[in-house]
Amino acid sequence: MAECTKSGYIERKIENKKKGKYMWFALHGSSLFSYTEQGSVQPKETFQLKGAAVVQPPERKLAIDIMNGDKVIVSLVATSKDELESWVATLNDATSLDECDAPLKE
Repeated sequence: MAECTKSGYIERKIENKKKGKYMWFALHGSSLFSYTEQGSVQPKETFQLKGAAVVQPPERKLAIDIMNGDKVIVSLVATSKDELESWVATLNDATSLDECDAPLKE
């Protein structure tokens, strides 16, 4: 199991919905796990980032799209420029790492 390189609450943007949902995300290797809340036992979703592209769409302030080819895997929205830069740097690093299994508890 790879060590958690970044975790925290960030808004997950759902396509065609005005408001997203704040979820706890944890990055282990190239696997990004989403949880309903910190301390949840099972991840709600798992996103594999190996080989993916991390994109900041210019038309959406503080947004991060993780893409596989021309398909958006997951879309996130940071609450500040610092948070955005921190997540983008860490997610970019993760795209070249190996995937991991979900931790037993986040």
